[in-house]
Amino acid sequence: MTGPSERALAVALEETRGLVAEGARAVILTGSHARGDANEHSDLDLRVIGDGPKKHLKRNDEFLVSTSWMSLEDHNAAFGDPSEAGSIVPGWTSAVILHDPDDLARELKERAENWKWESIGEACDRWVAQQMVELAEEVHTIVGNIEQDKLTAAAAERSQLAMGLAQALSVHNRIAYESENDLWQLVADAMGGRYGGLQRNALAEDPITLRDSVGAAMQLFSVAATETQHLLSEEQRPVVAHACNLAGYPLVD
Repeated sequence: MTGPSERALAVALEETRGLVAEGARAVILTGSHARGDANEHSDLDLRVIGDGPKKHLKRNDEFLVSTSWMSLEDHNAAFGDPSEAGSIVPGWTSAVILHDPDDLARELKERAENWKWESIGEACDRWVAQQMVELAEEVHTIVGNIEQDKLTAAAAERSQLAMGLAQALSVHNRIAYESENDLWQLVADAMGGRYGGLQRNALAEDPITLRDSVGAAMQLFSVAATETQHLLSEEQRPVVAHACNLAGYPLVD
């Protein structure tokens, strides 16, 4: 990593001065500009410890500045949240500290550098199981939309299903990623086999009919369900199994 460009750092520090005036206790630069691999369209991502708007976007010269405020308690809690830890931890690891008079950001960065998936392993498994149950409902909705010839709705739900499965499987495979842009390929690599091809079709990356793309999303659900079925409770398993049957790809023991 080479770190931010001189211009990006100057703008980040300018924004930081304004954030401090608004009550920021600490400010860090994260993302591609912090790592030094930004392109001309990359956001300038600032995370703030303090009370303020959860997300705020503005233009500053050539940069789109994205500012996210969280309390110190919420920043700490994110390390224990399976839905957030996979991206939060790498972001803190590569962060550039811009303002930190009380060493709050330094302590969080050190925590990220020492963090392990094992510290929240059981919570991860419970979260993955619950996500599979919630995604089973997406399968019901997609099938209903297809049967009623509501193709636009089916296309939207298909994409939601494919994206939701990637999130669930990233936690299941304990994948940490600094950019969501890398998530899809990381999950495909971890799953191996035909998962990558099915994911491409489910997200309509290549020219394909809607019904074939929906079929790929249904197969993705079945593959993910087979991979994660040992995490399901006695109550959860019938929900997921029925969705697999509805999709046309029964759950494989």
